[in-house]
Amino acid sequence: DTLNYALWYLNAYWQALLILWLLSRHQLEKWIRYFPFLLILGVFLGRYLFLFPIENAAIEKILGQVCKNCFTTMLPFMSIGFLLHQKETLWRKFRIEHLWIMSLATLFLAYVEITVLTLLHCNNHHSQLFFGILFAICCFVLALHYPQWSLHPFIQQVGKHHSANVYYYHLLVAWLLAWASWVFPAIQAF
Repeated sequence: DTLNYALWYLNAYWQALLILWLLSRHQLEKWIRYFPFLLILGVFLGRYLFLFPIENAAIEKILGQVCKNCFTTMLPFMSIGFLLHQKETLWRKFRIEHLWIMSLATLFLAYVEITVLTLLHCNNHHSQLFFGILFAICCFVLALHYPQWSLHPFIQQVGKHHSANVYYYHLLVAWLLAWASWVFPAIQAF
């Protein structure tokens, strides 16, 4: 149902933390470098599932819904963060101009990707774009390069101390806006 689907993130988060803790506890951190490749599985189970003709509609629906979970989203992204921290001296050597070019190129390629998928009527909105993932990583590294871009202290405070509440209550706000747009159709413009 909608409520459980929207809260997938919380389950995936604690599961990924548990897996990473177990790997750390048993000195198996070397396996973390393989987890980012699971993102590709998530992309193919989501946006690119149409490339694999599946005769059973029920199986296709299930595969399309499991593209966001601990193994195809949370664990790979947390592993990328861990690896970026671990290899900081390596990526700090990148010229900032190259990071900007990579960011803009992946943004453009993500736009092309979503446009082509939309034209093919194969646009599963529940999963990531391949180039969208690369764009997000480039933006993250750019943000690490520019700490002076830090936001207003109030926004930092909200992010640091209240981000969980923002996540919990976004569903309530979305439901209220949906109800309000049903009652007051002019709201749909927003």
